[in-house]
Amino acid sequence: MAVCLLAMGFPSLASTQPSDAPTGVASFEFMVEYLSGGTGKWRAPIPPRDGGPDALGLWFEPAAGGKLLELTIVLHYGDEARPSMKGYWLWHPGRKEILYHEVSPSGRIRTGVSHFTDARTFVNLTEAFGLNGKSTSNRGVNTFTSENEHLTTAYKLDARGEWVEQQSLTWVREAEPDGR
Repeated sequence: MAVCLLAMGFPSLASTQPSDAPTGVASFEFMVEYLSGGTGKWRAPIPPRDGGPDALGLWFEPAAGGKLLELTIVLHYGDEARPSMKGYWLWHPGRKEILYHEVSPSGRIRTGVSHFTDARTFVNLTEAFGLNGKSTSNRGVNTFTSENEHLTTAYKLDARGEWVEQQSLTWVREAEPDGR
C-alpha cells in the first residue's frame, strides 16, 4: 500500500491530471489509508458562536478488516471533544463505487457516493434527509493539500440547480501523543 500511495503523488502532492485519479477499490483503500493514518483524528477551527464549539473534528478508523471506514464527527469545546454524528464509507463491489452513510443522534441521515477526480481530490455527492422526510442535495470537495492537511469545501444545491458554497474548512491531522 505504501508504494501505491507514493505512486499517487504523496508526499509531494504534485499537480495531477484526472487520469491520475485512483479508481476502483484502490480509490477506497487510498481514502482509508490517508484519512485514518497517524492518529486518524483531524481538527478544523470554526468561527466562534455563543456557547458553540470552537472547532470540528473528524475521527477516522478502519473497520471490518479495512472494508469499512468509520467516521465520528466531534464538536470541540476547548480541550473537550463531544461526539456528534457517525458516518461510514465502504466499497460496494457490485456497484463498483464508494458509498457514504451518516446518521445524527436525532435520526437525520445523509447518504451518497464518493469518487476521486484526481490523485488528491475526492468528491462526496450526498442527499441529507430531515426527520420530516425533506431532503437537500450536497456536494463536498475534499482536497489533500499535504500529508497532514486537507481542505473541504461544502456546497448545497439551490432551487435553481446551482451549487452554492456553504463552508470551507482546513483540517489538520492531530499529532501523536509524543508530538509526531
